[in-house]
Amino acid sequence: MKKNITINLFGALYNIDEDAYDLLFRYQEDMKRYFAGREGGEEIADDIEHRVAELMAELKASGVEAITIEHIEAIIRRIGSPEQLDGDAEEDDAQPRMEKPRKKLFRNPDDRKLAGVLSGMAAYFGVDPMALRLIALVLIFVTKGVGLLVYLICWLIIPEAKTPEDKLRMRGEPVNMESLREEILNGAGKVEDFVRSPQTESKARGCLSTVVDLFAGLFKLLLFVFLGGLAVLFVFGLLLVICCIGMALYASIAGFGSLFFHNTDAVLLQTLEQLPLTANLGFWVSALSLLVLLAIPVYVFVHWLGRFWGRGGGIAPKARTTLIVSWLAALVLFGIFTTTTSITVARSYQENQRKLYSINGFYVPEWEYNYLKQNDWNVLVHKNCSDDYIGWGHYYSKDGQRYLHGRNVDGQMEYQLERKEKVTPGLYRLEAVGRTDGAGVYIYAQQGTSVYKQEIPVCGEEQGSIWLDAQKRIAAGGLSVSDSIRYHEICARHDGKGHGWSRVVVDSIVVTKPGELRYGVSNVPAFTGKPWRGTWLSAADFTLTRL
Repeated sequence: MKKNITINLFGALYNIDEDAYDLLFRYQEDMKRYFAGREGGEEIADDIEHRVAELMAELKASGVEAITIEHIEAIIRRIGSPEQLDGDAEEDDAQPRMEKPRKKLFRNPDDRKLAGVLSGMAAYFGVDPMALRLIALVLIFVTKGVGLLVYLICWLIIPEAKTPEDKLRMRGEPVNMESLREEILNGAGKVEDFVRSPQTESKARGCLSTVVDLFAGLFKLLLFVFLGGLAVLFVFGLLLVICCIGMALYASIAGFGSLFFHNTDAVLLQTLEQLPLTANLGFWVSALSLLVLLAIPVYVFVHWLGRFWGRGGGIAPKARTTLIVSWLAALVLFGIFTTTTSITVARSYQENQRKLYSINGFYVPEWEYNYLKQNDWNVLVHKNCSDDYIGWGHYYSKDGQRYLHGRNVDGQMEYQLERKEKVTPGLYRLEAVGRTDGAGVYIYAQQGTSVYKQEIPVCGEEQGSIWLDAQKRIAAGGLSVSDSIRYHEICARHDGKGHGWSRVVVDSIVVTKPGELRYGVSNVPAFTGKPWRGTWLSAADFTLTRL
């Protein structure tokens, strides 16, 4: 059972088989393409179409109810005779041009094992495709796969012979209406007959064709696995890129703001519900712009793959222009709204951080805030300092220790941290370790108006009383194994030079009534009574002992 189609040709309706319609449509399109480059080509193509209508009207008048492919083949043969055409077309086609045909290299879709590359070359050079296929197999093994790469490159750069005109040029035959007619009617086996003519046929076929088919099938399988793997990797990579870009967008809304604002930790800790309306709108515009930025290249790539595999045509010029303009607009919107939203969120984030991680009105970075809170340290003064409240690393016995630490910004640093401890009346001693590169920093204890203090020795980042004491203990000898290890470790710090730590003792602290004793470290001249002469200070290991 065949499917019939009703067509309207110059006002008359005709019933025609589907395969007959396909042949007629291809014939008319090829004629239009052939005559398009000639003077008066459109009129000639219209004359041909009128002639088709006349012949189909004759068939209908003779009682033919449904036009079949045999009828269309007969019509094409009749129209194909030059004397059948009117006017200039008769003269032009009655005297075929004698110019030498120009060959062009195409991939042959009618006789292919994979992509038709070797069959197209065989048609171009007039040789047996079997010989080229055997040579290609040998080259693939001899060159260790380089020949396969060359084949794939040829597959990409050599066009496929899709039209009868392409197939005629591939074989080097003249392109005229007569040859086009014959190609349309009988072109399916032309190339194979051409390369297997008595002048070019090889006698070495036999089982070689089976061997070539076997290798071609194996290669198709490997190619399918390879392309499938590439597709999986591509999809995985695309998802990974989307996730990374999405995470970068989400994080950059706060982190990018750190380029504009001081003390903005580069992680987005706020949710969209906590952000201002402008930041919400900016975030979604950025997200949609990012989606367009990703979607358009993916669409173009998928479209290219479909065209590469012969599943579609090129992108129309208007559509291509629209895609380019849309992509550039999305890029501009993404840049503008990501930046402005980052600034807005950075401000909001910084304000929330200052409220959340604040000690006595001073903003403290999160990990330093946690350390100070866990050890009950309170910030009294932190002026003209760097961001540091805590130091980490350069300890007198081993690395990895945390301690109180402050550094200058402009040479006028004021740094004072203290904590409180409940005490009863009695005599107390405060011990600590410290180091500094300038005079004017003290370890102190205070109850009421009574202040007890001891200055930290200035040793910089070398030696210090702890290092000197360790040297003396080792020289004196008589140490236990554990003490010997500990003192040798202290002496070995900083390539044997020590790190400048000294032991500081505040003695004779008199507590006359129960309450809280405050103690800590300070270089504030108004409190210590001595100007600060250094650039940094460190203190640790505070121990209050009742004597």
